[in-house]
Amino acid sequence: MRNLAKKETHMMLQSLSYKDMFDAILCMEQDKYRDAPGYVRDAIYEAWMERFDTTGFLDMDILHSIEIDLGIDQTINWQSQQKRVFVDMDGTIAEFKPCKTMEKLYEKGYFASLLPIENTVEAVRQYIEKYPDTEVFVLSACLSDSKYAQEEKNAWLNQYLPEIDEKHRIFPPCGEDKTLYISGGVKEPDILLDDYSVNLFQWQKAGGKAVKLMNGINGTKGKWQGAKVFAGESPEKLCEDLRRHVQRSLPERRQGLSK
Repeated sequence: MRNLAKKETHMMLQSLSYKDMFDAILCMEQDKYRDAPGYVRDAIYEAWMERFDTTGFLDMDILHSIEIDLGIDQTINWQSQQKRVFVDMDGTIAEFKPCKTMEKLYEKGYFASLLPIENTVEAVRQYIEKYPDTEVFVLSACLSDSKYAQEEKNAWLNQYLPEIDEKHRIFPPCGEDKTLYISGGVKEPDILLDDYSVNLFQWQKAGGKAVKLMNGINGTKGKWQGAKVFAGESPEKLCEDLRRHVQRSLPERRQGLSK
């Protein structure tokens, strides 16, 4: 019965292109490939096409054989390999405005009046548009006892970076470890772009990849010796530098399959 059902399904898929048919079959055979990166599917597709004349269909035995040939872990959870970038606000996409007293931070209008770091904002916007395979979040510490801070940060993002919606904005309380507020925990491919070394070290300790945004006023103590990008670069270069760090963070690059 199962073979008959597969043949009927195969006939219904004949109107599709080989590639569309392959994607449909792959997802029917194993749910885990619904979350697989596109280039992984492409590699399996190419291997399958090489065998198409002799097999005519993608069954589990053939899929497992291809996985072995490509060095794909058959138990891998592709959802845990999802590319995610977390972007800080103050000092990273919004200009830092020094205050003589802490009370100033609690005044209405303080966060709303921060100027954008235009190159970084535009680089993040370009990244979102150019690389839809990456989920981009804002991860910004917020004064939890302020009447205005989170509201104004959201308004600021609505004005300067609306591409990141409210579902992708995370505001941990000031002074707390940002990694504790990541849904599902920090994964190895996760990137943090931040200007503050304490946050970067905590991110690394949690297992993610940290990249420091050099904004012209930080980095004077030289404590951070890890990955860096520079706000003075063009948005295009910043975008591609960030992409390079994202690609280097992917665990599958250390397996038999790489992009």
